Amino acid sequence: MNYKAKTDNKGRLIEIHVPLEGQHDMVCSFNYSPSIMGDGTTACHTRVCDDGCSAALCCGRTPKQGLVEAIETDSKHNVFHGTDEQKLAKRNILRKIICSLMD
Repeated sequence: MNYKAKTDNKGRLIEIHVPLEGQHDMVCSFNYSPSIMGDGTTACHTRVCDDGCSAALCCGRTPKQGLVEAIETDSKHNVFHGTDEQKLAKRNILRKIICSLMD
């Protein structure tokens, strides 16, 4: 699987770009802000887009958690575009990225 990851000056993941043949590329972006819980932690806002417009929007503690929630969001609400096979392939790509982030 081929994807490019970008990090910010703090070493945090801010973008994953996944080229898709014959479709719009999938782009995962991550924005960080202080948690509203007031406990000093950071929230990670995740946006996964596969058509340049609509997206799965999730919020969690880490990019991994955001990607897991994006997969669940697509499974429940049919966010990603393409045939059923293409949508499944996109969710599987995200699963592989999650696994690679675990290393």
